[in-house]
Amino acid sequence: GKSSTLMFDGSEESTMAYLKRFGFSTAMIHDFWIPFYQGIFLEDDLHTSRQLFEFTFKMFIESGAVIPSKGMQAIPDHLVDYLGKEKIKLNEAIVRVEANTLITAKEGKFPFDHIILATDALNRPDNFNHDAMHYKAVTNMYFSAGKIPFLSKHVILNASPSRVVNNVAFMSQVAPAYSPEGIHLISVSGNGLHHHPEDFKKDLTGMFGPEVKEWKHIKSYAIPFALPDCKIQDSYQVKNSNGHYVCGDYHLQGSINGAMKSGRMAAEALLNDLK
Repeated sequence: GKSSTLMFDGSEESTMAYLKRFGFSTAMIHDFWIPFYQGIFLEDDLHTSRQLFEFTFKMFIESGAVIPSKGMQAIPDHLVDYLGKEKIKLNEAIVRVEANTLITAKEGKFPFDHIILATDALNRPDNFNHDAMHYKAVTNMYFSAGKIPFLSKHVILNASPSRVVNNVAFMSQVAPAYSPEGIHLISVSGNGLHHHPEDFKKDLTGMFGPEVKEWKHIKSYAIPFALPDCKIQDSYQVKNSNGHYVCGDYHLQGSINGAMKSGRMAAEALLNDLK
């Protein structure tokens, strides 16, 4: 198979065009590939580059899909445990970076030997270049139920042409610690912003039947800036013209992998400069 680096070479092509060129049937594309990758790319037409499709599919084949047993919060918690809470300062909005000093909204000044800027694309300090960045939106709703239609660890896709719900996952089947014993935690996602549980429940009833009426809505997350709609690349200029290191998923690819990889690249560049 291709190396991950080679996947980011070659001409640009949308994932949809790639799937058609590869020879998949219309039914396969509309019943599987579109609903599956709508939940990954957070867009409905699969115009995302085939480079990211090839990369993510390679990762699924080689590694599978996993979640932390204690929830996604375990990822930042791990970083905090490694650094130590005493080294982290919260509730200080950085508005400017001058040389190696951070200027905050509260007019505080914090000098450092080196700075790695790890904000998202929309919250960079005022004196940093702000290129236009479009974002993709998604809504995630959580429900609880005493029973579920079937016991499965799979992501369940909705291939209905008029769908609002994109996919469903019985999270407590994957990670039992996610819910109390005897209660199932259900995660439901749909692209775009939806603010009413009934928007989803209509689709869910079509998928699973009247028992959905017994599902209890726990919480909704309408996320307008879920993924940056950015150029897909395997490397980027880690150090800007001011001598600051920058990282973030929008520099590489809109994903947790892109965020963590760019962070590692920035840290490695700084360490290499210190040698």
